[in-house]
Amino acid sequence: MTATTLSIFVILALFGSSIAGRPGKSQADCKLNEVFTTCGYCESSCGDLWPMCSYTCKKPGCYCPTGDFVRLPDGDCIPIAGCFKG
Repeated sequence: MTATTLSIFVILALFGSSIAGRPGKSQADCKLNEVFTTCGYCESSCGDLWPMCSYTCKKPGCYCPTGDFVRLPDGDCIPIAGCFKG
């Protein structure tokens, strides 16, 4: 291995470890009734309780728990029962 190749390898290794060490979002960043997941998913809403979605992961972040909660237009997650209150 030449000195140039070794230098490039060391620089790439240091750069990669600095990116991996950056803090990201976590459960602490989520609002009430939200959960953090690294494999995001389509969320239900009162107007669409069973949205048609692919099984491809969405971006990591805070989501309403599946099956029990829906996302309101204002961004809050509420229990599904809240959709049926008059």
